[in-house]
Amino acid sequence: MRKKIKKIIEFISTFICSFITYLVALPLAAIIFFAGYLAKVLKLNGILTFLIRIWCQLFFSIIGIKLKAHGLEKVDKNKQYLIVANHASYYDIPAIMHFIPDLVWVANKRFFNVLIFGSFLKLMETIPVDPNNFKESKSAIEKISYRVGKTKTRSICIFPEGTRTRDGKIHNFKRGFLTILKYTNFDLLPVTLNGTYHVKPKWSFFIHWIPSVDVIFHDPIPHSNINFDDEKGTAAYIQDIIEKDYQLK
Repeated sequence: MRKKIKKIIEFISTFICSFITYLVALPLAAIIFFAGYLAKVLKLNGILTFLIRIWCQLFFSIIGIKLKAHGLEKVDKNKQYLIVANHASYYDIPAIMHFIPDLVWVANKRFFNVLIFGSFLKLMETIPVDPNNFKESKSAIEKISYRVGKTKTRSICIFPEGTRTRDGKIHNFKRGFLTILKYTNFDLLPVTLNGTYHVKPKWSFFIHWIPSVDVIFHDPIPHSNINFDDEKGTAAYIQDIIEKDYQLK
């Protein structure tokens, strides 16, 4: 009996979360996006940062999910990082950007054609990567990484798995993030995301409620400590750091 009641409650909460997200949160997110675009055009960076935080918080707070940061004190606001994180859901992006809003992302080129989301990627000067065109991708990484490095303020974020996990497990990291490090002097900042897979798995249309999403910031790794001679070993080492604190709630 208790299991049936629990399933009914889960069904109702999932329906409510999905309804609120698709019919309320997404329209509000679109409004905030256009306000942010205007702020960027007018070079009102303070307002843009504020709107980004609101945009990121919206998707969680509107359905009652708490965003929790662990180890955020390790992040130096005056330094630039290459942030490397596991990828389980579209919710990974707002979870990270709520705490570090001024980011340049690395994303598959095909996402630039998605309505509103593609415009958001362009607004944030996202680095487009084409898995089928290594030369073009490398050129884009080199060009934008160099420009971001010159700003002395913005960091770059990448999901080395390349795509969202389908089973909730962390899959092998690709070595492309090391290419970015070669074109910058950034330190590497590993981040573990817990909970986003359950909120919106890749295979699910529905939005699910959980008490909290946890963003764990690990100790930054100085650029000088990165072993570029053993890219496969380095990628595995970074994955181990992220995976040791990963939990399937």
